[in-house]
Amino acid sequence: MPFIVEKSIHSSPKKLIEYILNPDKNEEMKYVSGVICHCDADAAFEDFRDIYERYAHEKFQGKNNSRDSDLPKGKKRENVLMFHYIQSSAPGEVSPELAHKIGVEFAKRAWGSRRAVLISTHEDKEHTHNHFAVSVFNNKGERWYGNKAPQESSEKHLTNWQNNTASRSLSQEKRNETTIMRSGSQRDRAHHGRKR
Repeated sequence: MPFIVEKSIHSSPKKLIEYILNPDKNEEMKYVSGVICHCDADAAFEDFRDIYERYAHEKFQGKNNSRDSDLPKGKKRENVLMFHYIQSSAPGEVSPELAHKIGVEFAKRAWGSRRAVLISTHEDKEHTHNHFAVSVFNNKGERWYGNKAPQESSEKHLTNWQNNTASRSLSQEKRNETTIMRSGSQRDRAHHGRKR
């Protein structure tokens, strides 16, 4: 089963978006999707920046980019600009097409349809993996702090989805030789956690 790594982004959000949308890592940009955001690096950056600045009342740049005195009374400066998730599989576990389908489904279940999420499936390593750029605010201004509860809940739903649909997708793609790992120990997950 794919496993997830979470990273909080405190600076350089544009670099993250450009990395996620690097065409050298995603063949012809075939496996890119956006939830309420564009799939072009400049436009996606503007989408994330606009949402962040509207609700955080500070610039979408790096740490210490505004003084607390510049914020509305009672507001604290939020240092996390966005979240970066990496969803990895074992080498040969899934095709890029199926990995992207799993990634899009994971994004919908984890963050819904009111939060900007950029999804890109990278094929530049021996293992196919998804990258997600996730807005800290949804389009109603609700802040998400990256706690594990939504992720754990989503992983449970994703496991059910995989069990119900992955084998159907694989047979439709005539990829019966590909298997989906259903579980793995922490040690197994750490073993597959190669540098991306």
